[in-house]
Amino acid sequence: STQSTWGLVVSVLALLRLLLAKMTSHIFAELKSRATAMDGHGLISLIGDEDTVTGFLMTGIGDINREQEPNFLLVDERTDPHKIEETFHRFVTKFEIAIVMINQHIAEIIRESIDRYTRSGKLLPAILEIPNKVEPYDRTKDSIMIRVSRLSSIGK
Repeated sequence: STQSTWGLVVSVLALLRLLLAKMTSHIFAELKSRATAMDGHGLISLIGDEDTVTGFLMTGIGDINREQEPNFLLVDERTDPHKIEETFHRFVTKFEIAIVMINQHIAEIIRESIDRYTRSGKLLPAILEIPNKVEPYDRTKDSIMIRVSRLSSIGK
C-alpha cells in the first residue's frame, strides 16, 4: 500500500515536471481559456473499480453534467470493454475535465487508446494511472512515466 501511494506521488510529481518543462505560450493560452470557461474549476474524472470510485466519491469529486453524464465510471468484471473505451473518449474530449484518473489494471484494457491519446501530445486532460488495493503499481506501463522518461532522455 505504501509502495502504491509512493507510485502515485511519483506519477503526480512527474506530471508536474512534464507540465512545467513543456509550458509554452500556446499551453498558457489553453490553460487560461479553460480556467476562464470553467470559472477556475477543472473537473477530475475517474474510471475505476468499486473501492476506488467509492473512495473518491466520498471525497466529493462526483459530478453529473447537464446531459446527465457522470464524471466517473465504476468498472467491474461485467463491464463491457467498449463502455470503458467510450467513457475514456468522452472524458478526454470534454473541455471541463482537467484530469482523467484510471486504475492501472483497467487502463490495460484500453491501453491502445491511452497510448494513442498520449502520442497525440495533448497535455490536458492529463491521464493519471493509479493503483488499486489489489494490483501493484507498474511505472513501466504508466503513460505519464513513459512520457517523462522520453523527455528526460532528450536532454542527455
